[in-house]
This record gives sequence, structure tokens and C-alpha cells, in this order.
Amino acid sequence: STKSFRDLPVRLADFSALHRNEVSGSLGGMTRLRKFHQDDAHIFCQPDQIDEEIRECLSFIQRVYHDLFNFKITLRLSTRADNKFIGEAEEWVHA
Repeated sequence: STKSFRDLPVRLADFSALHRNEVSGSLGGMTRLRKFHQDDAHIFCQPDQIDEEIRECLSFIQRVYHDLFNFKITLRLSTRADNKFIGEAEEWVHA
């Protein structure tokens, strides 16, 4: 169904196995593989919802990986590289 900004935030996540036939050597020295698991999520929200969405997302990660499965986790924030990025620098500064 068609969504409106009134439906935000919208949260999508996928926790499944990916199957790929990578060309030999295309993974930058990693052993060639055909299957791996990747946790992938996207949150579409309005600017005034960003802080709460980030807090809730990090809290969810803590509950699942650390509290439920007792994994040691480290979170790192990735930011724009100085000279190599997609889009406009102003968009990154705003983000």
C-alpha cells in the first residue's frame, strides 16, 4: 500500500542468508565464499524522529546481542571519508 509521511517511522530489517557467486579475487583477499549472513536494516523517519530512532535501534542491538545471547559487542560510527563519498558534502554535514 502507498505510504505517507504520517506513517513514519517505517522500519525494515532482514536477517537472512545471502548466496552469491563472487568472482575469484573480488573480495579483496578474503577467502572466496558462496553464502554468508548479513543483518541489514533501514529506518525511514522524519528529522525530528532521528535521535529517538537511533537510541531505540542501539538499545535493540544491546538487548539482542549482549543481553539475550551474551555476545561482546563493539559499536562504531562510520562517517564520511574526507575525499571519497557519494552525494554532496552538505548532505553529509546535515546528516
